Amino acid sequence: MDRTTGSQADQDRRLLAEIRAAGADLDKSVLAFRRHRLSSEAEIRVPECADLPRFVSCTDWDHRFPGTEREVKVRWVFDRRLWSVVVLHRREAGGVWSAAGPDELLDVTESLVFANADALFATEDWGCAEERSLPGWTAAIEASPRT
Repeated sequence: MDRTTGSQADQDRRLLAEIRAAGADLDKSVLAFRRHRLSSEAEIRVPECADLPRFVSCTDWDHRFPGTEREVKVRWVFDRRLWSVVVLHRREAGGVWSAAGPDELLDVTESLVFANADALFATEDWGCAEERSLPGWTAAIEASPRT
């Protein structure tokens, strides 16, 4: 058995254990599955990006969150080593930026990884930038994320 298959089997077993532990809590089961999908994708993509700058950032991105009628302006930083959005801000009424919550972070990560992955590679075509360190604007919001 090759290493990838063994690793995938281990991930699948952990996912099933997490779903069983969640029992009748469908939300927890769905969350476990969503995280599993991202973890599986990261296992493939992180090594592919080893020679690229660690971060991709975008300061002008439109995103529609589940249960909302229209798109919201967001700015984000995606970490190619973690294969996840690590900073996410939403533009609120009046143009004020606020830290996004964990559900929103997961939603934008999934959107980038599964629907807009080109933005993580053809960055200029998508109005994004490659960064070797976190951009300065990430420190602008010190408030705790939404819950």
